[in-house]
Amino acid sequence: MSAPINQNTLLSDRNRLIEAELEALFQVGRVLSRSLHLQETLEGVLRVLHNATGMHYGMVTLRDKSGELAISALYCGERQLPKPVHYRSNEGVIGAVIESRKTIVIKCIGDEPRFLDRLGLYDSTLPFIGVPIYLSDEEPIGVLMGAA
Repeated sequence: MSAPINQNTLLSDRNRLIEAELEALFQVGRVLSRSLHLQETLEGVLRVLHNATGMHYGMVTLRDKSGELAISALYCGERQLPKPVHYRSNEGVIGAVIESRKTIVIKCIGDEPRFLDRLGLYDSTLPFIGVPIYLSDEEPIGVLMGAA
């Protein structure tokens, strides 16, 4: 027979989670208000997400003039982006997020056939989330991704 669930413990855990989420949002807000330099701001947001959630890898892609998705910011610890990388809007997991206009959550990114691993930086055993970025209700302008 399993032990009864303590409602006070559940509420306390939930309150701690809510407080952590609010603190992360506050930190993201501070980063967004600090700089008008896009890449610096995006990298700051990814750093906050790493510190607040334990996200190992994060990336923001934005549409360039040609309509392709270019990496605009990357968080992967101390490693640097080896070369410019672009994705077409129908290519890989990033393209799937853009095409579907929906968040995609994958339990193990290495099991996803659409995962291209062009950067060679991600741990293929980690879960992955990709979220479309919008400026309006129209087409997404990019994708925010993270692997925890």
